[in-house]
Amino acid sequence: MTPFVIDIKHPTGRIELVVPAWFDKASAKNIRLVFNLIMRNSWDNAATITELDSFFIRRPAELKEEWAQASRNYQNGYRLPDRSFPPEMTLKDVKAIELANRKLLNAVKKAKTRYEKMCEVKALYEDLKKKYLID
Repeated sequence: MTPFVIDIKHPTGRIELVVPAWFDKASAKNIRLVFNLIMRNSWDNAATITELDSFFIRRPAELKEEWAQASRNYQNGYRLPDRSFPPEMTLKDVKAIELANRKLLNAVKKAKTRYEKMCEVKALYEDLKKKYLID
């Protein structure tokens, strides 16, 4: 997904956030704070709400596909580091195989974490929209 900027207006100023990179870095507390700022001034932030609505339709599906792709890469790229056979396999070769396996597993874990965080952010967004009677 290509990054885009959302503009959040509130009485004392405005905030520009680069999405989706900001959601990956921000804590739940800061995300909740920004969503509250958006919802409290829903009239001024109507365009932002529309952008976020379309973003939250596309982004979780993209992250789920990314997670599935990382899983497939792990399944296809995993190699069993057999230390007894073949005899020409050295300890250095075994360590290299284990390192490659670890990288594949970490990619799966990272993709899963990003997907789950985005689902939580989307749920928070939907709850705040209901709370502020937006939609």
